[in-house]
Amino acid sequence: MANITQQDARSLAKTLRIMADAIDSDPDLAFKLSGGRSRETKKTGADNATLARRVSDTDLYAHARGMSRDKLMAYLRGFSADELKGFLKKYNLGYTRLKSADSIAAHLADQLKKRTADVFLRHGE
Repeated sequence: MANITQQDARSLAKTLRIMADAIDSDPDLAFKLSGGRSRETKKTGADNATLARRVSDTDLYAHARGMSRDKLMAYLRGFSADELKGFLKKYNLGYTRLKSADSIAAHLADQLKKRTADVFLRHGE
């Protein structure tokens, strides 16, 4: 292992101070440097209204009845995780701890394919 000199330590400290100042002025820079996504901003009331409208205007039972599970999964991937959770509430399909849109879509597709019998179709109305 190489010996670290006091000059090396000073150079490292100077570099870290410069990086800290840069990240302090632009916090998303840390996410960019690490290869991650930047922080998501909070949804506004207009965003929430759009999300709620899209959920209420979509009839997933009609789609589930006419599609295979794979096609239904492809269709559900067009929705955000928040919209998919909205569908779970709308159709009383229970609570899930799942976070990613793909896993929620898979859960939702399974639930919808189980409940395509006519007895369940008018449940939420």
